[in-house]
Amino acid sequence: MDGSVDSDNTGYTGSGFANPDNRIGAGITWRVNVEFASTYGIEFRYANGEEANREGNLSVNGSSAGNVDFPGTGGWSTWNVASVSVELQAGMNEIVLSANIDAGLANIDSLAVQGSELSAGDCGGTGSSSSSSSSSSSSSSSSSSSSSSTSSGGKPYRIFWTSDFPPIPVTNSDPDDVQTMVRLLLYSNEIDVEGFVASAGTYSMVANKANYNKVWNAYEQVYDNLTTHDANYPSPDHVRSISYEGLGNNHGIPIKWGCGKQNWSELIGEGKDSEGSNAIIDAADKDDPRPLWVGVAGGPREVAQAIWRVRKDRSSAEAAAFIAKLRVFLILCQDATHDYIMDVPGLFVIESRKTYQAFFCDGGSNCNRSWVEQNVIQNHGPLGALYPPKGCCTEGVQEGDTPAFYHLISGVRGINNPENPAEAGWGGQYVNGGDNKWLDGSGAKIRSDRNRYQQEFKERADWMVK
Repeated sequence: MDGSVDSDNTGYTGSGFANPDNRIGAGITWRVNVEFASTYGIEFRYANGEEANREGNLSVNGSSAGNVDFPGTGGWSTWNVASVSVELQAGMNEIVLSANIDAGLANIDSLAVQGSELSAGDCGGTGSSSSSSSSSSSSSSSSSSSSSSTSSGGKPYRIFWTSDFPPIPVTNSDPDDVQTMVRLLLYSNEIDVEGFVASAGTYSMVANKANYNKVWNAYEQVYDNLTTHDANYPSPDHVRSISYEGLGNNHGIPIKWGCGKQNWSELIGEGKDSEGSNAIIDAADKDDPRPLWVGVAGGPREVAQAIWRVRKDRSSAEAAAFIAKLRVFLILCQDATHDYIMDVPGLFVIESRKTYQAFFCDGGSNCNRSWVEQNVIQNHGPLGALYPPKGCCTEGVQEGDTPAFYHLISGVRGINNPENPAEAGWGGQYVNGGDNKWLDGSGAKIRSDRNRYQQEFKERADWMVK
């Protein structure tokens, strides 16, 4: 790298960030091994405290791969992600990012390559270099090492799932939470589910992880059949071991459903840690280069408490590093801690207040009650039998919470990059609201791809018995 590794700005990950020299041509070199030649998504996590775009030129194995824009992020300790797609060859690849302007590159915290069977190559202490006119800037720039977004099982994404999961049979407004859980388990061979939190939500505002038990027992009965198709399904014992309970009205926390009904300080703070909030902290603290997605299908109190605890107990730099590892996907606005989460500086949040509704069946023959009864519920084993034939608001598939993990599944398919919610995927498409907050956009991709993902769902439901 042409420059230095610094740590004077907060919010970086690892031991520091890259500080390239402020001149045209100054840059950073990464080397990465991939098993297969293909198109890969790559993500630069960067900060640019100036208003002007700091454009860089990207080259792969000596050939130009176009330019990358690094627009202002609002501060040198405010980080964002720039995403591009590149062609990589099987084996070693050299990726070089160099400045196109006199002011140099933005601060670069990390490079992540999306895919499986990846490893960082040996850079041998070298960096990209170029002779060019130099200039000065009032910024502090940054640098980083490369990281591969993969796990030992080759799963590119990891997620912590929080749900206001109801008792079965369902007698309240949450049958779609059970629908989503069946689908999530059938896709758990493709993403690392690192925890299930029973959180408070809807109208009773009760958090009880015992409500999960019937689902875990049913999953155990179809597990052997599922693993004949893919050995990457998590074992039933493992699923049980990562089930946690949040706090609700049954724990003395007076939660009111929805926003604008109470102050968040009534719900989180000292003495309000739970096994769920503690487990989220532990998962985010793991030595894992992948960010931790938190799908919030119920009340967000547990992830809010986790963030509150870390911000209180750790230094500002440590808290910022923790927050930088989180990706929170909020469905609806289910309690007052929603506002706390939206106000955390730099926290990556997708807020789906309406877009999630695109998952509701519109009466079509690929999602209506007849379809789910034939393809999921009847003659599909005990797990399929738990799938409710309707939600609170529609017959057949409702699954209003599914977008909070399904954007990762479409990411695995190469349809979208989950780190850039402006790209349409199976969780919707969102608008950049600033400060890493992504707001309601369009559900068109959810609707247009329904045939494709419902066919996948049907095939996976068949795996339970075949």
